[in-house]
Amino acid sequence: MRQLIHWTARLYPAVWRDRYGEELDALIEDIQPQWEDLFSILLGALRMQMTTWNYVKIVTAVALAGALVAGVFAFRTPERYVSTAVVRFTPGGHADSDRQGALDRLVELQQWVLSRKILGEIITQPALNLYPEDRKKMPLEDVVENMRNKALRFQLMQTQGGGVPAFMISCEYPDKYKAQAVARELLNRFLKQSIAIHGKQGPSAVENLVILDPPNLPQRPLFPNRPMIVAVGLLGGALLGLLAVLVRRSTLHSQKT
Repeated sequence: MRQLIHWTARLYPAVWRDRYGEELDALIEDIQPQWEDLFSILLGALRMQMTTWNYVKIVTAVALAGALVAGVFAFRTPERYVSTAVVRFTPGGHADSDRQGALDRLVELQQWVLSRKILGEIITQPALNLYPEDRKKMPLEDVVENMRNKALRFQLMQTQGGGVPAFMISCEYPDKYKAQAVARELLNRFLKQSIAIHGKQGPSAVENLVILDPPNLPQRPLFPNRPMIVAVGLLGGALLGLLAVLVRRSTLHSQKT
């Protein structure tokens, strides 16, 4: 951060830097740099440059500043990967057309897999060791609740003919390998519980749980989309630069009249 602020200070006009540059550098070394300091220096440099620049330079500089700020935000934002598995589920002993029976059993199994007990076991598995920093700051029950609400997703997927639907299990996590491992663990728990419930009732539950897509290893993060964020920052900066040009023209016109 400190080095980034030093680079930003170079945006001040050369005349200003010759006179005050050493004092500003010393001040930057004495402070504990924060984001507010970066933005303050950036805005100050742009404000001073705009007093001498033409309109094209103003728009270009503010656009680049917007892209810079957006880029810093994008590269400081942790990546989030999503691994997804798709399964077609027909509870043992039910006909394929018994859609409501399948949905009821699916809800029952989903509630079991997403229970605090099961998710707590998954989070604390030594091989996974999920959310270590969060677990230092809050009870495991709160970590489980956050995981359930923010990282996990169960979604029905309609099938042709209106029969028993498939469903999707997905997990979002900063580590793509752990995202895949958690999705796989959830699927395994789902299968084992289904076997435990239906193992003695007609056909085996395993024969009625068809894995259409196993948990995938995501290659690209779901978030952040860094090129898009930088592009939005560039566009936003250009619009802000145009606004600054209009304000400057209006101010100059008022001074002349």
